[in-house]
Amino acid sequence: MPEFYGLFCSEPLDAHGVSAPTPIIRYRDLLYEAASWNTPRPVVAKPEWHAADLFLRVGFILTNLRHAAGGIVRFHNGRGTAER
Repeated sequence: MPEFYGLFCSEPLDAHGVSAPTPIIRYRDLLYEAASWNTPRPVVAKPEWHAADLFLRVGFILTNLRHAAGGIVRFHNGRGTAER
């Protein structure tokens, strides 16, 4: 078990009444500039660690918004829900 397993804040029960740890999710602001661009653009990386997974799940959002990483992720997640 990873050494950061104790960082889980709560362990809710799943549908079978088994304790399912809350995933660890972090956000990171980065700048990225492709060769064809003349200015770097903000990128948000969202690594997630789930207890049942062997590897991290990492998502990236390339944006032109100038907000905190968590706010950009919430905004884009909300757009995905609205477009269903």
